[in-house]
Amino acid sequence: MFFHHVKLSLRNLIRRWLISGINILGLGFGISCTIVIFLFVQHELSYNRYHENAGTIYRIVNKYSIRDEGLNYSPYQPDELPEGLKQDLPFVEKATSFRRTSIWVSHVSRKYQLNVGFVNPDFLEIFTLVPLAGNLETALEKPQSVILCRNEADMIFPGMAGNYEEMIGQAVEFPQQQPNQFMVTAVIDDQPAN
Repeated sequence: MFFHHVKLSLRNLIRRWLISGINILGLGFGISCTIVIFLFVQHELSYNRYHENAGTIYRIVNKYSIRDEGLNYSPYQPDELPEGLKQDLPFVEKATSFRRTSIWVSHVSRKYQLNVGFVNPDFLEIFTLVPLAGNLETALEKPQSVILCRNEADMIFPGMAGNYEEMIGQAVEFPQQQPNQFMVTAVIDDQPAN
């Protein structure tokens, strides 16, 4: 019985090859779209879920409009906002600000353009970071402190690649900013892609 159905199916595929081809392509396209949508949704739902306190971390976004451009959204907040939130709202335990920019960083005679983030010490208590060297509890206590990710540390200090303890206490320069010498106080593992 099974072989009879297989034989009939093959005969119909050959006899009506154009309709069969369109149906098979449609089925393949539908399955492909389903897989892509599933992977997209899975990626979006797992975004930043590797943090231990992921359920209690919130992001404040500014909504503003510019004439003739419609609504815009910005994640950047005034630097005073974290302290104001902690003082005015009793349920806010920790708050931090984050400024991301592209900047030139130099060590010895080599220069690198990196994307850097400027944060306050609460950042290290809110987000889960895996230290490779240094103490994250005290890493940002002093001004002019910098924490490097593994990739950036290996790129800036190629002679010490993989030996992250030696990088602690090394100086890197931010030529655009005065004072421009920053001390490496910790090296952390790279963050996951999402």
